This record gives sequence, C-alpha cells and structure tokens, in this order.
Amino acid sequence: MKNNRCFITNIAPHYREPIFSLIDKEIGCDFYIGDHVRTRLKVFNYHILTGYRKALRNRFIGPFYWQSGSIRLVFKPYKYYILDGEPFCLSSWVILVLLPPAWQKNHCMDTRLVRTRKPDKRGSSKIFYKQFSTLMLYNRYAMRLMEDIGFDRNRMFCIANSMDSDREKALRTTLKTQRRVRFSLQKQPPYRHLLWKNTEVEEARNAHRQHENAQKTKAVRSMLCSSVRT
Repeated sequence: MKNNRCFITNIAPHYREPIFSLIDKEIGCDFYIGDHVRTRLKVFNYHILTGYRKALRNRFIGPFYWQSGSIRLVFKPYKYYILDGEPFCLSSWVILVLLPPAWQKNHCMDTRLVRTRKPDKRGSSKIFYKQFSTLMLYNRYAMRLMEDIGFDRNRMFCIANSMDSDREKALRTTLKTQRRVRFSLQKQPPYRHLLWKNTEVEEARNAHRQHENAQKTKAVRSMLCSSVRT
C-alpha cells in the first residue's frame, strides 16, 4: 500500500479542492469520500487526486447517517485515520470502537485526526471527540472551548480554515487602497449568496440615478410651468 493514511470524509465540496489537492501532493492520503449530503452541494472532480480510491455511499437515517464501505477500511494496513468531526455519523463510532488504544498501539495506529465543532459539556459529542488521539480545529477560539470542558491542549492543533487562503491573499493584493470593498449577505432561497460591492461603482450608479431623477424633475417642472402659462 502506497499511503499509510486513510482519509474518510462525508463530502468534498468544490471550494475545498485546493486543500484536498495540497494534502494529496504534500502529505499523501487514500481518500474515501461520501457521495452526497442532505444539502445540495457542488463538488469537484475527485479523480484529480492521485490518492482517490472510492466513493462511499452515505445512507441517511433521520438526523444520522452511515457511510457504507467505511468499516472495512479498519482492516486495511493503514497507520493513520483522518475522520470528520461528525458525531451524527454512526459508522465513525464503529470505526473508533474497532480501533481501541491497545489494538492501535500494536499496529502503530498512534494518531487519529478530526475536524470538529464545540461539543456538549456532558453529551455524546464529548464522548465521541474523546475517542480521538488528536483534534484538528479551525481556530484557537475552538481550542479554548475544548480546553474549558476538559480536553488536553497538547492533543489539539489549529489548522485554520480549509478555504483557499493563498488565492484569497492574492486577491486582496489586487485591491487598490482607494477602493473600499463592502460585503453584504443577500438571501435568495434556497441559497445565500455573498455579494462583493465596490463602493466606487455603487457611488457612480447613485450619482447617475440622481442625475436621471434631476432631469425627470426638471422635465416635470417644465411641463407644469408650460401648463400654467397656457
């Protein structure tokens, strides 16, 4: 087996193509990716990943789901397992049960990784996250939340967001200092779109509208004046 890392995830949306490609190039993983989620979501072409192995069928049962074909991966000679921080994924619970610390030590499976959100103080989510040897979190605020409810800080790592930060940084460098960019959210069911509005363009449009309104007002006044004269 070329890779000793197994990456199991529920979906790989299109905006995470750069980070998946970077993991594929720099670290090397065998990717097992779910075929769909409840929300309509655009994905990228998984076949661009040299480590892409198989699509897992996500079966939804109420608020829970099961990834068919994921359990058998436990019996492959992988050393590391990377899982989503999804307590609602029942198959992930089974994977964690089948990888107890003793069996993990004998087979050199000394690290399991997770992306996670804030767990309940006394709930199943906290039990779920406690099964992992390492937690990867999006920010240090999440690390503090986890630490406050008893998680060891030495087991947590901040990986920032999984967006294409390099592309975003390059985009910011193209913005001129005199141009102010304003963000606004517009609800357009069933999607929410992020609109970037350049204030210079917006101000020009407003000035054009004011000019048109002034012309209309002037025309109306001229019409009214001529009507009075007659």
